[in-house]
Amino acid sequence: MEKVNQNISNSIRAAFSLPTNRYVLPAVHLAMVLLLEMFLYFYYHASIYLALLSPVLALFYVFAVRLVAGTQVGYATVRRVSATHAFFLMLILITAAIDALARAGLRAFLTASLALAGFMYIILRGEFLGRAQAAAFLALYFALLFMPLMLKLGVLLSLASVAPVLASYAATAAFLIVAGRYTEKKIGYKMLEASKRALEAWMIGYTPGLEMLFETNSTQVNVKTYALELNYGDQKDVIVVPPLHPGPFKGVGGYNLTELVHQEMKKLGYRNCIVLHSASNHDMNPASRSEALRYARSLRESAAMSPLDDACLLAQEGEFFYHYGICSESFKLIIADPKVTMDDYPQGYILKVLSAGQDVMIVDSHNKLSTTSPQVNYDEPLELALRCSGGCKEKMFADVKRLSFTSEEVGEAGIHAVYISNGTTDLRLLVVDSNNAVPEAYEAVKGCGYVLVTTDTHVSATSKNKKGYWAFGEIADIKALCRELQSITFEPHEVRLSMLKWTHKVKVVQNGMALIREAMSGSLKYFKYYLATTAIIYLAAFVV
Repeated sequence: MEKVNQNISNSIRAAFSLPTNRYVLPAVHLAMVLLLEMFLYFYYHASIYLALLSPVLALFYVFAVRLVAGTQVGYATVRRVSATHAFFLMLILITAAIDALARAGLRAFLTASLALAGFMYIILRGEFLGRAQAAAFLALYFALLFMPLMLKLGVLLSLASVAPVLASYAATAAFLIVAGRYTEKKIGYKMLEASKRALEAWMIGYTPGLEMLFETNSTQVNVKTYALELNYGDQKDVIVVPPLHPGPFKGVGGYNLTELVHQEMKKLGYRNCIVLHSASNHDMNPASRSEALRYARSLRESAAMSPLDDACLLAQEGEFFYHYGICSESFKLIIADPKVTMDDYPQGYILKVLSAGQDVMIVDSHNKLSTTSPQVNYDEPLELALRCSGGCKEKMFADVKRLSFTSEEVGEAGIHAVYISNGTTDLRLLVVDSNNAVPEAYEAVKGCGYVLVTTDTHVSATSKNKKGYWAFGEIADIKALCRELQSITFEPHEVRLSMLKWTHKVKVVQNGMALIREAMSGSLKYFKYYLATTAIIYLAAFVV
């Protein structure tokens, strides 16, 4: 899943994360209610008393009715409800404008407004509501809006004015049945139920509903976890590369995978634990939070250990990547630093690495934020790893420092400066527990003599930008970070390197993501037909 299926999720994030000020959407909602009611008063000569009362009733709807529905009433929910009904009001105001321009009359205005009710019902069903709840709340909302016109509703009693309303309901029912059966066949859940679970998880932070959908469509895979142990004699550090991918977003699945692994390895007595991002993407998301926790705890079990007495330091430039790492006869750890901005590796790539026939792990530096997928030879680091070998007899020296620098976009695993040297060649990494990095941060860290590597943790969620998460360098004071880096004094000690390897069976979303994308894409096709039908019915309401 490319960044939580970017082509769908970015639209959701843009719609329900912005604007950044949390009071704007509720204020817009109330202002539009008042604007509509004043229009009804001046144009249709409705009751001014009820017009002024309607914003108060809208507030009641936003808070009290949501509480009755049993949904968590936080600012996220208020913003969501306000956005939904501000959208309703936009449609009704457009209807009023068309009616005024066409001089179609009150009957056409009310008929066209009610013809939109079927479409609004679908949106309400996606707002964490059941079938009966959505119908009841829709009826209540229209009653509140049209209170100033209640005495004139008799004009709707003619068959001609009721026909568009009935046609709208029939089109809505047909869409729900057809699209629901299609997605249920694909992923085991009807379209509205699946979208409702996804939106609920995004807005509230965690609900079991979305994870149940992931679990239903998950795949159990055999994976290997590699780690590089740095043993100084009296102390040990460890660099772990989970084959799984953090995500999909905060509160769901393995969003905090790096933190979980970091915590478990620290319990084993390691002084520092650095968690790196494997060459994987969202198809390797753990299917649930419990599955991610089970995986992390399995790292407490004994690992197969191989000394790397012949290890060589690698620093080599390729056509698409700079390559850094450790090569020996028994294990290769290659950190791929891309020359261009890029996102995750292709779907299934980590399984290709794990089945390469050797103990190899490719690390995705994930250090140059991008919204595009450039033309890159992803196999270049793997081909290099399979060619390189050990045979070096030089002593190795190393040290790891955890920085005190913190920022909102940095997770619990923190920031570590890693130094490894063979006496002639130095490798300096700055590993940041963050979701990618802006290019400016990468260049600044590079100027300090380090290769920036991020973990791609998904704990740094925010409602303050379109992406829905902070990338490293967006708000962090990089100059302050560089000052701390320049003040670091490494104390390199002779180190013994060893490879650790665990094997696991883990449930990941993998092919389930393709099924979910296919199901949602198919339902969107039906939705386009439904919108076209609804538009025709809506326009017909002004004619009949």
